Amino acid sequence: MAYRGIPNWPPTWVKRRGSSGVFQNTLRGEVGVLSQILISKIVPDTRCYLIIEFEGETYMGTLLFRDAIFCHQVYELLQKHIARPIKEIGDVDVGYLL
Repeated sequence: MAYRGIPNWPPTWVKRRGSSGVFQNTLRGEVGVLSQILISKIVPDTRCYLIIEFEGETYMGTLLFRDAIFCHQVYELLQKHIARPIKEIGDVDVGYLL
């Protein structure tokens, strides 16, 4: 999957609550477990927001799409993978949605 020619999976993960000190505020890669997925309420609704848990912290990533229908299809697919590892979700074939 890509948005404007740039791969959008896996998203960059940003810590939901700010922290000071040595804690990492962003993560990259297929890490954590999916805990929630939200779809943008702003039209055109071409964004999905993924919430993950990783090492006791909560992070959010954004998937951007050109097409609202495809965004909704990905949203529905990801809803079925709540509580699954992001690595496992990344291995799911979405070619049939294209």
